[in-house]
Amino acid sequence: MQELSESLLALARADVRLTTVPVDLADITRSAITTVQSLGFGDRVVTSQLDESPVDGDPVLLERLAVNLVENAIRHNRDGGAVNIATMTDNGFAVLVVENRRRPDLRCRDYDTVPTVSPPQ
Repeated sequence: MQELSESLLALARADVRLTTVPVDLADITRSAITTVQSLGFGDRVVTSQLDESPVDGDPVLLERLAVNLVENAIRHNRDGGAVNIATMTDNGFAVLVVENRRRPDLRCRDYDTVPTVSPPQ
């Protein structure tokens, strides 16, 4: 997660304009799950529901984000714990949910926050 955060901060500082295209977050997430499964984590991924979730974004960066979230959820899970993954839309926003049964020592104090992206115009 630190590498992703550092990459995003560097990108923000670089004043680079991203080229965004309409994509389906569900398709991006399916691809990310396949990538993580190829790393040997396949038996611990449970896909709850991947509903169509249109968003304007960079497909490569979105997939990198999804892979990072899924892989971290698996790595920081209880032994044998499942990871539940879902995509949906909520009030016009594409939403990716990645849940696990964290080890108690890794619980956040309040809650995790993720930056939001405006819905496609």
